[in-house]
Amino acid sequence: MNRWMWWWHRRRNRFRDGRVAQAVDVAKPEELDATEAYTREITLVTQDTQRVVQHGIVRLDPSALSRSVWHQIASGEIPLGRVLIENNVLRQVQLCRLWKVTAGQRLAEFLNLNVGDVVYGRTALIRCDHRPAIELLEIVRGNGPLG
Repeated sequence: MNRWMWWWHRRRNRFRDGRVAQAVDVAKPEELDATEAYTREITLVTQDTQRVVQHGIVRLDPSALSRSVWHQIASGEIPLGRVLIENNVLRQVQLCRLWKVTAGQRLAEFLNLNVGDVVYGRTALIRCDHRPAIELLEIVRGNGPLG
């Protein structure tokens, strides 16, 4: 069984008072509790071989999740999906669209591709306990040689 890790590229918390922070101290629960929207961009890699598997951006509404689930996600210590599964959050994934993507410079760097390589992805909405909670974009590395 593969274990996953990720490289963080960007995180952003938008607070109810309009402030935006690129990083929040998860040791300060009052900051987490004041978050209105949370976005993060990551590249997922296999832990054992460091092979790039996927690039993703998620935007979530913390108010659609329990406080403890939201705090676990914000800590960044456990992959988002695993947090939802381990906390028995009912998940419904609604596929929005499948994408054929031609890699530009930045995506090529993230996925270890050549500029112009074609990869595929999806956008989806995840409902948690029947509430729209997470919007996501995932682009997979593909079945070619992994580097």
